[in-house]
This record gives sequence, C-alpha cells and structure tokens, in this order.
Amino acid sequence: MFRQKRKHRYEVASHVKDLTEGMTAKNLTEHLRFWRIIDKWGPSPNSNKDFLIAVEKQLEKVRKSEDKVKQTKTIDDAKSLVDNLNKLDKSVLKEVVEVSILNPKFKKALTTQKTDHGVKVGNYLIKIRPFKKRFLYDIHNIATSEVVVKDIRLYEMAFCLVNYLNDELLTTDPNMINLHEVYNQYINYSNTASHYKKMYFDAKKQGEQVKEAKNQLEFEKNRDQALKCKAQIIDLFKKNTE
Repeated sequence: MFRQKRKHRYEVASHVKDLTEGMTAKNLTEHLRFWRIIDKWGPSPNSNKDFLIAVEKQLEKVRKSEDKVKQTKTIDDAKSLVDNLNKLDKSVLKEVVEVSILNPKFKKALTTQKTDHGVKVGNYLIKIRPFKKRFLYDIHNIATSEVVVKDIRLYEMAFCLVNYLNDELLTTDPNMINLHEVYNQYINYSNTASHYKKMYFDAKKQGEQVKEAKNQLEFEKNRDQALKCKAQIIDLFKKNTE
C-alpha cells in the first residue's frame, strides 16, 4: 500500500514537472492559483490534493533556482499562460466553467489578481498608497478610471466594498449600510483613541498623574472598541473571500 502511494506521488510529481517545464516562479504561481480554483469549484472538490502538493513543491524548486542563478527572464505571461493551459484536460475545464461560471464567487476568484499598483477585483482596482507609517486604499473604477472612494484605512474594508460594488449593491442595501456603519464606528473610535493617547503622553510629560490615568483609561476603552469594529470587518472580509 505504501509503495503504491509512493509510486503514485512519483508519477504525479513527474507529470507536474513536465506540465510546468519552462515556467517562471511568477507564471507558475498564477497557474497554481488557477488550479486551486478549478479544484475547489470542480465536480469533485479537493480531489487533486497530491497534484497541488506536487505543484507547490515544484514552485519552491523554481524559486530556489531563480534565486540561485539570479536570472531575469522577459516572458509574455499572457501567451505563456494560454500555451500552458492548453496542456490541461479541456473537458475538465469546460465542465468546471459551465457549472460554475454563473457563481459570483467563482467569477471573482478568477478576476482577482495582484497588479503593480494594488489588487484588481472584478471591475475595480484597490490601489495601495503608502501614508506615513501605514497604508491607505483607494478604489478605482477600471472602466471609467474614476476614483470611487479614497483614503480607506483597512484593506478588508476596501475589499468588502469592492465586492459589493461588483455585485451592484445599492447604497440602501442592508449589507452596504452595515459595512459603512461598522467602518465609521471603527474610524471614530480609532481617532478618539489617538486623541487620548496624545493627551496621555502630554500629561505624563507634565507629571499630571490624575490626567495621565484618566487619558490612559479613555485610550484603552476606545482602542478596544476600535478593535472590536475591526474584527467585525475582518469577519465580513472572510465571508466575502470564502
């Protein structure tokens, strides 16, 4: 039994090596993402565990090889992706697409990708912008180049909002209202916590222990409320990425 499993894993690894020959780590990473989607949404979910493990190991080998020789290759990723996808079983791809193409989450999974400027999700781009010691997130409509929302402090908030925009939810939709309410509470509590944090250090410098203790208490109270709101947004983010 053990020998059969070992033989099977060897055959799968050999097949993966042939299938991914010539791919860069970047290219192979994108293929792995695609194959995971196919495995999840296919007729037999999670049935290709050995195949995916073999691809992950091959990806690690390719990364090490590229790091070792420090080579950079100019490859037309789009053409390479199409050429290599042709090696897949087209009947399986056809079946998966026909079954799942109307599922919004499947479509979002296929259209979500990292770019040089941020993360593209469906019809929108979440642009990541450094600001002081943190990052801010702007949402751009790809078709119109319009900036829909600016200066979002949480990536999870930006992703949820983009998901709702792709689903064409109205501003009056309960899900949209709830998301904005929780985020606004997060911002208010965070700003208040920052205010009391500054007041705490000011009181500490001046040696005013009563004010110092009061400001510390207010800071911790508002910080904890902000973290609770953030946890709610993260929960919504997880639901939107399942």
